[in-house]
Amino acid sequence: MPCDQWVFSAFQGDYQPKGSSPWVSVWERFVNKPKNSYHAKFYGEPNRVIGNDVVFSLPTEAIFNQDYPIIVLHLLGNEYWSQFDNNNLVLKRSYSDLLLSLKILSESGELGSVIGMPLLGSKFHGYSIEEALDAQKTFAEDALQTVPGLNEVIICAYSDKDAESVMKAYHNLMNDHSTIARNEVETWIIESMENMYDKINHQSDKSLGDDVVKGIRDLISMSKREKININDIAIQARSVLETWLNKSKLLSAKHTMERKIEQIVGETGRPNRSGSYLHSIRILGNTASHRLEAPYQLSPEDLVTIFMAVLGMLQLNQDMQHNRS
Repeated sequence: MPCDQWVFSAFQGDYQPKGSSPWVSVWERFVNKPKNSYHAKFYGEPNRVIGNDVVFSLPTEAIFNQDYPIIVLHLLGNEYWSQFDNNNLVLKRSYSDLLLSLKILSESGELGSVIGMPLLGSKFHGYSIEEALDAQKTFAEDALQTVPGLNEVIICAYSDKDAESVMKAYHNLMNDHSTIARNEVETWIIESMENMYDKINHQSDKSLGDDVVKGIRDLISMSKREKININDIAIQARSVLETWLNKSKLLSAKHTMERKIEQIVGETGRPNRSGSYLHSIRILGNTASHRLEAPYQLSPEDLVTIFMAVLGMLQLNQDMQHNRS
């Protein structure tokens, strides 16, 4: 998993790798020992982060070759279960403790910038996927806004099937109906995208930076799925554009994306249509991100616009490299 640190859940305070818990996948990938070699205190002595029995850290840095300890949210059986009859209230109070714990760990230098966490609260703990996801989404939004040094929260899935279930629940939660089966998209749209794949891959050179190249590859992969989510693709394209713009040393970090686009188009001397391409990514990405307030929803035709705009960004990047050489 591409993260600095994990947040796992504990079942009655048990960290033993068994069943289909995330402890199994971590054990198999990093410990490389038979499961029956597990013993009490294998992960080290648990440390209560905020004094109660809800959030712990485990000194697992050496075991998993990471710089930060695993964080454990003790859900089923924690002290809130005896205080409240409402299970959703237990979940929300537990996440409030987790949020406070991340702030404490950040202050002590024990928190990574990217944390990965499965859908805590589902399966063993008895919450539905929708309930668990709603609580985790709220937590992630609050954490990214208030925890110093935290840049990303990744929701991890144990299998592809689990990932599909989480994505479906997310789209239902967001009232997002922009998912469409690939075989239902008009042929000219699919062919237009496919005709651009090779050119995009060819022009995605090292000058873009590894994170931009990876973002573009992910964008293409998202458009090849059996079920395509137009909003997700638009948001991903906007993220790629923003990352690329932020790499330019000529642009002020304080400027808006709109202003950065105007500056970079001016630097290359490209026609106005180049700026229009980049602005289309910005606008479509904004529309997808704020779909509930948007005056219109994205359509399959917007997919062609997005990939044409990515080609426009790559051409601008080549012009910039040529001007500097």
